Amino acid sequence: MGRVGHYHCILGLWLWYREVGYQPALEAAQRAADYICTFFAERPLLDAGLPEMNMAITHSLALLYPGDG
Repeated sequence: MGRVGHYHCILGLWLWYREVGYQPALEAAQRAADYICTFFAERPLLDAGLPEMNMAITHSLALLYPGDG
C-alpha cells in the first residue's frame, strides 16, 4: 500500500466534512493544518523533501481557508 501523508488525511477529512457536514472532521483537519503551519513556521516547506510531493500540502491548507475557518 502507498504512503499516506498529512495532505491526504487533511483532504479526506475536509471532503468528509463538505459531503456530510461532520464538524469533528473539519476540526481534525484544522488541527492537522495547524500542526503543519507550526512545524514549518521556521523551516522552508521545500526543505521537507521532494518539492512536487511536499508542496501538495498547500492545496489542503488552501481548501481549509475560504469560509470554513
